[in-house]
Amino acid sequence: MKPHRGTLILVFGILGLVGCGPILGIPAWIMGNTDLKEIAAGRMDPAGQGNTKVGKILGMISCILAIIGIVVGILFSVFAAPRMAEQIKLQGEQMQQQIEQQQQEAQRLIKEGQPVPAPAR
Repeated sequence: MKPHRGTLILVFGILGLVGCGPILGIPAWIMGNTDLKEIAAGRMDPAGQGNTKVGKILGMISCILAIIGIVVGILFSVFAAPRMAEQIKLQGEQMQQQIEQQQQEAQRLIKEGQPVPAPAR
């Protein structure tokens, strides 16, 4: 009878969930699935069945959360990012217009011989 890898699978599942995502979530899921079949067939020590189940589930959750994150990122880049870019462009154009107006005003004051006030900050 082979020794169980329940603790290893559990650790992979936890690490996959808290930061490593699918890098360790996928191995936890695959190893957990394989080991549970081995335990059910009587070829592996059943003492690690609980840890193996939990590790497999955590691995699945980490993969699902990664997929959701990827989908949200794609949706953001498709829908929100272009709108934000357009807003930034408009703000830049408005700032450019303000600068041009201030320069024209300063040139007018210089022509009239009046003092030019310092720019407001």
